[in-house]
Amino acid sequence: MSRRQRGWRILPVVALVAITLGACTSPDPSPVSPTAAAPWVCPGVPRDGSELALGGDVTAETSGRWAAEGPGFFCTVKREDSSDGTILVMQGPVGSFASAGATAELQLAAIKREEGAEPIDADATGEGYAFGAGVKPTAAWVCGERVFTVELVSVDVEGRDGVADAENLLVSMLPWACGDEEAPGTDS
Repeated sequence: MSRRQRGWRILPVVALVAITLGACTSPDPSPVSPTAAAPWVCPGVPRDGSELALGGDVTAETSGRWAAEGPGFFCTVKREDSSDGTILVMQGPVGSFASAGATAELQLAAIKREEGAEPIDADATGEGYAFGAGVKPTAAWVCGERVFTVELVSVDVEGRDGVADAENLLVSMLPWACGDEEAPGTDS
């Protein structure tokens, strides 16, 4: 067999290796945007940010609705391929997130006491903190008598900062979670 014939036999192997390596990509290290935009995985919950935080395509279940009063909103976002990781987006009355009869002040004080709690800087009514590095990254915001949280449960995506992802997702949704804007995507 000539050198030229051996070269042609090696070419398909090299091409297969190149295709295989190209298919093995690492998760996107881009930060989750602190500004929400369509498409939506649940009403008002940005699909792109959720996919970045979970490291792949997502699916979701929703109950309730975004509101200034009433029982509240709940969205559970999971990976489509059933791998580990869930994002819980919750907005509701202070009493639904703390012991019965809790006030906004007591709820905020409890959030501030979370280990590693760092204030969230956002142009919105209320106050919030991000915490839970390495455990259950969470961002929580209290506005009026409402509490809004974004929790990443069992999420371990290489190269991502779960607390920053939770915080940016929360900040992106503050206009309807604690503001007067209508949550987008409610008609889809």
